[in-house]
Formats: sequence, C-alpha cells, structure tokens
Amino acid sequence: MSYGVFGGIALMIFFGFYWVNLPKKITIKPNRSLIWKDFKHVEKISGKESINAICISTTDFEIRKIHDKGDHKRITLNAVIEQQKELSQVSIRFLNRANKSTRNHVLHHENGHFKIAQIIGHRIVQSVEAFLFDPSGYKSQLDSIVRSHYRDWSQLDRDYDNETTSPRNPEKQKEWDIFFRNELIGN
Repeated sequence: MSYGVFGGIALMIFFGFYWVNLPKKITIKPNRSLIWKDFKHVEKISGKESINAICISTTDFEIRKIHDKGDHKRITLNAVIEQQKELSQVSIRFLNRANKSTRNHVLHHENGHFKIAQIIGHRIVQSVEAFLFDPSGYKSQLDSIVRSHYRDWSQLDRDYDNETTSPRNPEKQKEWDIFFRNELIGN
C-alpha cells in the first residue's frame, strides 16, 4: 500500500524584500519525475511495516515585487516546489520484496503527490497575481490565500489516496493522471 501524506509544508514570505530579476515564477526541484533514489531508504516508515512509501514536498514563496497601484496593491510571487529527500521515504523491505510492476505502480502514485504540490504552487501564484490587495491589509490577505490553498492541498492528498489506494484502483489512478496532466498543462 502506498501512503501519501500532506506535510512538511514551509511558507517563507519576506515582506519588503523584492526579487526584481528572477527568471522564473515557479521552480520545481527536481524538475522531472521522481525515482526511488529521490527517497530515503528506511526499514520502516512511521514505525509501520505496512507503509511502502511516502512523498513529502514543500512549497516556499518569496515576494518578487509589490506593485503599489494607489487604491490597491498587486503582488508577484516566486515559488519553489521541492520534494524533500530526507522526509520522503521508501521501505527497503518493500523494494526487496515487491515485483517490478508493483514498485513502478507505487512510484507512479508517489509522483502524483509531488504533482499535487506543483499544482498548489501554481494555483497560489496565479491567485495572488490576480488579486487586488488592500494597501493596509495585504499581508493578512496574502496569508489567507496561501492558507486556503494549503487546505486544498491537504484535501487533494487525502482524496487522491482514498480513491487510488486501499484497495488499489487503477481506473481511479488513470482519472487522477488526467487531472494532473490537465492542471499542469501550460504551467
């Protein structure tokens, strides 16, 4: 059984520090599908032999620029979505006992959790850039937008696991794969 967990989310927003010459709004590390070498190999995950793997990602933000438009502010963000190798784990026992097809299925599933982190990062950047912030309350408004999307992240992770594992459901996995592809097109 694969086990995805929402966690390890770090939010770093530095108000008043503007990144003017950053080339990208979104950076993904690694910017490829995950492989088992991207996971820490452990005897047990969370003290349980029943968990095969867990993928933990973070989404960090930096304000690139705050645009003062008089009656409102606009904010441009830079996001870094990163799979956390030390926190993402795979059971050595699972790798040794599972056949290649099962290992590939579980790795594919864990890549789905990494894609959810990417989707949330893109959504936050898009939401913030479209929002007209109150000049005196923009910090709390920004925090509210980010927290709302983090709640969505948690729910998406839970829904993804509930629909695709326990028991394994290849048809639902295909539906999620289509969702991931559609959400990440053009991002």
